[in-house]
Amino acid sequence: MATSGCGEREALRRCQDVRSALAKENASLRAREQAQKVLLARLQSEAASQPTSQAAVDVKLPGTPPKPLAEVRVLVGKQGKLSLDGKAVTLAELKAQLAVRYKANPSARVLVSADAGAHYKHVVDVFGAAKAVGYTRVGLVTR
Repeated sequence: MATSGCGEREALRRCQDVRSALAKENASLRAREQAQKVLLARLQSEAASQPTSQAAVDVKLPGTPPKPLAEVRVLVGKQGKLSLDGKAVTLAELKAQLAVRYKANPSARVLVSADAGAHYKHVVDVFGAAKAVGYTRVGLVTR
């Protein structure tokens, strides 16, 4: 019986040694994780505080440069009077001129400016005329 007690004590001691070693390793792992978190936080704050510099780089792209976007300007006056690029027109004339300009440049945009006293119906008529011709980029200019 004495030998069985001795074996149990030896097994208990080994078990305690293993637990102790595991506890030390866990503590070491936690310390490393904490150190990595601190280092990461320092790197992030360092990176955030560094000024970014942008160096000018001369780049020559092949092909022709893009053309500036063409604009068609329509003004709606107080009594519904219309002007296309500064020239007075009727709604029928506006539709015809928009059709001609659309065929010449379908990517152009139509910009509509309206007097504060203009009726909403006249503004909607201009939008409808531009859309009917095919323009997809029609906008209202505000101040």
